[in-house]
Amino acid sequence: MSLQHAKEKTVLEVIKKVEENDRRTQSIDLSGSSVFREKSVKLSASLADALSRNTRLTALDLSNCSIGDVSAKQLSAALADNATLFELNLSYNKLGRQGLMDIAKALSTNVGLKSVSLASHRVDSSVAHAYVQMFYTNVTLLTLTWDVNLPAFNLKLTEMINRNNEINRLLLEGKDYRPKLPLEMKDDPPELVERLVPEMGDEE
Repeated sequence: MSLQHAKEKTVLEVIKKVEENDRRTQSIDLSGSSVFREKSVKLSASLADALSRNTRLTALDLSNCSIGDVSAKQLSAALADNATLFELNLSYNKLGRQGLMDIAKALSTNVGLKSVSLASHRVDSSVAHAYVQMFYTNVTLLTLTWDVNLPAFNLKLTEMINRNNEINRLLLEGKDYRPKLPLEMKDDPPELVERLVPEMGDEE
């Protein structure tokens, strides 16, 4: 259900459900929310706090919500340790270099997200480098959508995303994925597990 035209009370109620780990709240679409656009810093802080305690939410759409670097920092703190979200859409916001780099730092330790969209944001070489570094420790992100045209980085980033998809394929097939891990991980390989979106109403 889209919350684009929802009032602030409704948006806060949804965030409260995330905080309470409501098993029926697995997907939230706040794309273009007029309330979020007006109060992005305040609501991002509340949402980040809720996410830090949540183990149910699997998809979050915050596209076109006027999210800037301050809000990105707030959300990144929660994303660093969240292992539940599969999909995150932050496209068409107001992320600058620092905000994008904070997200990269969070992704370097995140083990849940499979898909992240950062479309429409300007990516310079320093940001691209941060995401290359992120992929040395992230072997679970399968799709990164953004607008980048930096030949020096495009090939490397594509190789790393392809590597993660190959690791995921081997994991799903019950095969040994460890030979595909980056060199930095081979001395202490992570124990990856197949993760499925829980059925609504499932109990932990």
